[in-house]
Amino acid sequence: MNMRYILFLLVVSNLLFLNSCEEKVQVRDKVKIIGFWEGEFIIDGRPDIDPQYLNLLVKKDGTVTNESQWFDGLRINIGTWELKGNAFRYQVSNVVGGENPNPLIGTATFDPGGKLLEGVWQNLSGSNSGTFEMVKRE
Repeated sequence: MNMRYILFLLVVSNLLFLNSCEEKVQVRDKVKIIGFWEGEFIIDGRPDIDPQYLNLLVKKDGTVTNESQWFDGLRINIGTWELKGNAFRYQVSNVVGGENPNPLIGTATFDPGGKLLEGVWQNLSGSNSGTFEMVKRE
């Protein structure tokens, strides 16, 4: 009976240890995504337009600021972000530029080495969509 109890405690303590290690990895990745990102985005169906610039400021309070070029105008959007595993997602709305709140979502694969890869964005109130890639600036 004593041996079973000791074995039970050993198994439970190992599970708790593994679970705590998993949480630390997630927290570390969330810290690595905090900061200033810059890159370019492409508008689907518009090969005549050069890639437009895109900056993201990812804040630890869960908010994000998105500054981008839209043809010859500046757009600034504010919203929220989340990171689940290596899946980064943000949702923002216009505060400067544009004709309405114009909500937009973006998703990308987070590379802890300092890149957002395979990014896809979609304008939720219109038909615009496209792709983006970014690098983190230190």
